[in-house]
Amino acid sequence: MVSRRINYPLPEECLIAGILHGIGKLIFDQYLHTLFVQAVKKAKKEKKLLHHAEREIFGTDHCRVGAMLAEKWRLPLQLVEAINYYPHPGLANFNPTLASLVHIGNYISRKKRYGDPGDLVVPKVSEDAKKILKIGQTELDQILRAAQPELDKVEDLIDKLQQ
Repeated sequence: MVSRRINYPLPEECLIAGILHGIGKLIFDQYLHTLFVQAVKKAKKEKKLLHHAEREIFGTDHCRVGAMLAEKWRLPLQLVEAINYYPHPGLANFNPTLASLVHIGNYISRKKRYGDPGDLVVPKVSEDAKKILKIGQTELDQILRAAQPELDKVEDLIDKLQQ
């Protein structure tokens, strides 16, 4: 949705990056489940972002682990960067726009309390992401309002698939 708004030339790439951005959480949960549960509990109890609690427990976070998996799968660099740097899109070198789009998408889902990210904190929108995407707070507020009907469509689809 955000990629269309800024006329990103490959909205499908943005969708794929958005789907994959949290894949490191799946790796932690599958292979280091007990420690991952500890990280989630720590993040919620201490009201911190999950990737901060992960770094304390694992010495790394789901962003880096997900990026390592993406590299192993030989995914394009822009996807590796989006997975690794979506919390801090200004660190992306190859395609900071894609990392910023994932950052904003993550922010929207967190702000709308869509899903369970593993913590209770809504991260702040990166100033780098706003600069990279050339959006201000007013446009971000418009995007947030426009997101609800899209999230409702997803809910309807999930409900239909579960029938």
